[in-house]
Order: sequence, then structure tokens, then C-alpha cells
Amino acid sequence: MAAKKSWSLSEFSRTTRPSAYRYRPLKLDTVRSVSGIMIRLLTLSRVKGKLYFGLENIDLGSLSNQHSYDAVSYVWGEPKFTEILWSEEGSSRYLEVTPRLYRILERLPTNDWAFPFRRSRFWIDAICIDQENKEECSYQVQHMARIFNRAQRVHVFLGENLLGPDPFLWLDSEWFSRRWVIQEFVAAKEVLFNCGGNYRDLGSLISMVSNYQPHSPIFNEHPSRGRALSTFLELKNIKQRKARWGSILDLLLKFEATQCKVEHDRLFALFGIATDVSPPKSTHTLAGGLKVPPNTIYLSIDYTLSAPELYIKFAEAALRTVTPFDILHCAGVFRRRNFSAARSRVAEISSVAGAASVLAVSSSFSSLLRRLPKIEAAVRLPRRVPVPSSTTERELPSWVPDWRQPALYKPLMKSAFKAGLSDSCKTPITILDNRVAIQGISLTTIQEVMASQPFPISELERFTHVNYMDRSNAPVSPMPNLDMSADRVSIKTADGVIGAAPPDVLLGDEIVLFVGARTPFVLRKMVETDAFRLVGDCFLTGVMNGEAAERMVLKTEFVIA
Repeated sequence: MAAKKSWSLSEFSRTTRPSAYRYRPLKLDTVRSVSGIMIRLLTLSRVKGKLYFGLENIDLGSLSNQHSYDAVSYVWGEPKFTEILWSEEGSSRYLEVTPRLYRILERLPTNDWAFPFRRSRFWIDAICIDQENKEECSYQVQHMARIFNRAQRVHVFLGENLLGPDPFLWLDSEWFSRRWVIQEFVAAKEVLFNCGGNYRDLGSLISMVSNYQPHSPIFNEHPSRGRALSTFLELKNIKQRKARWGSILDLLLKFEATQCKVEHDRLFALFGIATDVSPPKSTHTLAGGLKVPPNTIYLSIDYTLSAPELYIKFAEAALRTVTPFDILHCAGVFRRRNFSAARSRVAEISSVAGAASVLAVSSSFSSLLRRLPKIEAAVRLPRRVPVPSSTTERELPSWVPDWRQPALYKPLMKSAFKAGLSDSCKTPITILDNRVAIQGISLTTIQEVMASQPFPISELERFTHVNYMDRSNAPVSPMPNLDMSADRVSIKTADGVIGAAPPDVLLGDEIVLFVGARTPFVLRKMVETDAFRLVGDCFLTGVMNGEAAERMVLKTEFVIA
């Protein structure tokens, strides 16, 4: 059997050397179009061992069901563009693609399965979007869920050699760890899984794992398969209840362990299936015909922003909604660990409070560090690697979640608590040049961090049975395992009250209750300023059901930087 010909641009002489394909611009100003969305569709042909392609600019709304297209979902892999596609517009134009994408293109049918005399058309992001055009990328990503929802079917390429005697081999695919595939799968009408050329529909894969759970003993030797199964089952559940896919913050929490190469995409990859994100001043309808709810975060997809600029704009937009504290709950969860700052705080306290206080702080802090590996193991696996600090990177304010970081603990974002709620309470929050000012009251300070001690038996049920509610008062959990004793530390306040707080709290941290917040928050006073840094939400015995709300008449303003 003859070896496959590997085409290289170096084979051409200087005078005949072809040039890179140049995209015909999409008309992004689509006032006259039917749907307002312009896309490119790909056709393929094979001639004498070469793979040829054609691209057609099309108005998505003009496509009939009989002349639709298929979309492709896959993992991009390493950006090594070593394979060549030749343009049908002339042999002098070419596109370079990765070996992984080239193998996928070789497996796609050039003619329609139902109508053999009609050429198949596909939408593949790496080819159908001009990746060098940031404006076009932003425009296409804004409509990605609708593009996948409009496709007749979505081909999911899991990889090679993933079918065999082991019925769980397909769970080894890295597809399950990628963030972009979430909306590609959820928005699809029909999904076909391709494992090395063998197709399986969604129902057949569900039947293969119907009797297993992610923590089943069968996955003890392959924990990555258990995690992949957890993602697969969560995707299936969201797809089946598409009438309530979830808020953007719920999705960010559920899929926080998934990966993406571009920092912006930690947000953008989920916008299309979030029920509460929309471009500013938009009457936009979500994929599947869902309407944008009143409690909406208005933000456009824009790759010209830096990641920190994007995260700040997103947090500001979230603070302007009717549930502004949700983003503060997430800010405590998605941030850099403060253990280096904690060591500095020990030194600071030593200069003020004397050796006895230092001994107490150091002892508490040391026991916390011993317990931290267990805390992190309980939060969620696999743990993402935290993004390292950079001297050139803009530091995010503490009220802005850093979505690049792994979750430190589970927030009480949708708990049924009503610590700061009142019929007469409004939530005055002011955004002031990367700071926010919020009205509230100081409840107490942390006197002891009992990191090496278990939670008191008398209080344990309070910490291990936290009810989460949605707007219809139905239980809902954005993250598995609501046991606060698994990923928080027990604390004792200056007035002797027991509580549960983020794992890196310190003695002297202040517990405040904001007007309109469901839970108290832990703040840390900044040196040489009147501002605070947000540490995270907390549970405090005796205030969670509104017992302290009557003290709101004495409220003051807290500035968080």
C-alpha cells in the first residue's frame, strides 16, 4: 500500500509558490439580513490525494432545513499548523491547519448522507472564522450557540482509539475537560459522537453508563474517567432541561474545572447558554427560543479588551443587576490564595499586639496550612493550576472574581439565608474607580480560627445541610456537596459565636453584614487606607435568619478595593 503523500509548501519554486487564503469579509452590519447573523459554510472535496475546501458567506436566517449544515465540536489541540488545505477557488490559495483538524476533515462526508448528489456543508470554528480578525471573532462568538443550535446535527470528535473492549475508554477523551464544548453540546439539536471513525449517538453512550455514578468503585483506578462522567451527566441534564439552562454564575461554578486556552473564554464560552447574559440594549433571544430574563447582565463579547479589563466590566455589570451580591460571593471563591499575605499579617499583628497574640495567630495559621491539602481535595477535582502573579499584569480588585483561578471553596450564593434581607431594605452599591462602596453594619471580628479542630457537634448540622433555592423556591445547587465543614474553617468571634469561613481567614478579620445580602461577608482592613479587601462569604450562628436586620438603622459605608 502506497504511503500517504505529505504535501509541503517547500515543494514549490519561488515563482510558483502559492499564497495563504484571504477571507472574504463578513458583512457584520446585517441590518438587511433575515436573522442578523452572517456566517461562512465549508464544503470539501478530495482530488488525487489532496483535500480541497470552499467557503461561502451566508445569512443564517436564509437557510432552509433542506439546505442546512452540520457543525463540528472538537478539541483544537496544539497550535501546530503543518497540514495544507487547497482552495477550490484556485490552486494558488491554501489554508494551513493542525494535524488533528486535518484528520477530522478526512472523516467528514463530502456529500450529504440523505441526498448523495448534494454537497455537505459544515461549520467549523477554526476555518469558518477568520481567526486574525478580532472584530469578527467577537461577532461570531456572540452567536456561537445559535450557530450550533441551527445546525442539523453536531459531530463530536472524541479522538482516536477510544472504542474497544473497555466500555469506558471513550471517557478518556480530553473533550470532556474543555469549556467551549459545553455550549456546543447543549445547544445542539442532534449529537453524533465520533470515536476514531465509529459513530455513536447520545442515547447509546447514556445507556453504556446508565448504571454508574462518577464515584462508583469501578473508576477508582481511573479517577479522570469519573470526572469525565460527571461532566457528561451534567451536560446531559442541562440539555434535557434547556428551558432553564442556568445563570452565568451557576454555569461558571458548575464547570469551573474545565479548561480553555484564551483567558477571555472562561466567560465567553458560556455566554451562549446562560439565561441572564445579553449584549447591551439587546432584545436578543437565546438559542432554543429562550427569552432574556429581567435580571440580566448586559455585556458584549469583545476580544480587544485584556482579560482583567473584561473581568472588571463583567463584575460591574453584575453589580448593576437586582442580585448584586452574587458576584461578591464568587469574588471570594475565585481569587488568589492569600497565605503569603497572611504571613505578613502575622508580622503586622506582632508589632502591635505583642508576643502572646503572635503565638496564637501563628499556631492557628500553621494548623490551617496543615489542613489545607484536605480542604482543597474536598472542594473539587481536578484542581486547576492557579495563574501565577505577574509584575506586568493589572491586579484585580478584590470584589472582582478572577475566573482564571480554581475555586477555593463553595459559595453560599443561592442559599435560603436572609441575614441582611428586609422588606424595606434597598441595596445601595456605588462603583468608584475600581472600588465599590456598600452600606452595612459591622457584626464582630474573628478571634480564633479553629482550623485543626472539627466543627462543634452541636452546630454541625447547620454547616452540613445548607439549602439552596432558586427564584421559585425550589432547591438548586450550583456546585455538588453543600457540606461547609469540608472546605471551610470553623471560627470563633470576639463575642464567642461559632461560624464557618473561607480557609484563609485571619484573626482580626472583620465580619460585616451588607444591606440586602443573604449572608455576612469577611473583610480584611488594608494597611494605610480606610478600604477593605473582600475575603468571602461566611456563616455566623444567630444572624442567618435576619436577627441582626433591625440594627441596619446604624449602617455605615464600607469601601472595598
